[in-house]
Amino acid sequence: MLNRKLFIILHAIAGIYAGACVSIAIVDLRFVKSIESTLQAKSTFAQLLVNMGQLMLPQLLILLLLCIYFSVRAIKRKSKLSTHAPLFVLILILAITLSIHIPINQDFISDNIQQEKIYELILKWDLWHWIRTALSLILPGLIVKYYRPLSGKTS
Repeated sequence: MLNRKLFIILHAIAGIYAGACVSIAIVDLRFVKSIESTLQAKSTFAQLLVNMGQLMLPQLLILLLLCIYFSVRAIKRKSKLSTHAPLFVLILILAITLSIHIPINQDFISDNIQQEKIYELILKWDLWHWIRTALSLILPGLIVKYYRPLSGKTS
């Protein structure tokens, strides 16, 4: 029963995370890129990054813990390597977040960017966010395919 509840929570949060990624890509980033004033774009993006971080990072941490939980169940059952696909995709999402987005976020939030680099960094963030969004959209399906069988009784 606990495993089933954890599976439902994992699947729901993965869907919420994917939806948030799509919203950021389609609404927030489009808005920021439409701002003509470089300084206004920088200020607006910095504030959005703070809000996004507060929304997205806790979700990523919960997703990571739950994916690890179900992957450990898969190891105990001696499941195929492919059973860990949700965890592998989540690790890719985390790698993008930690190596690309967070350093750019910190530069914007700390106001540590030269004016001529602002749009270049916004475009870089945007490109990698679309990749992260694509990965987040396949994550819920992978969770259902590979972790749902692990949410029932142990064989």
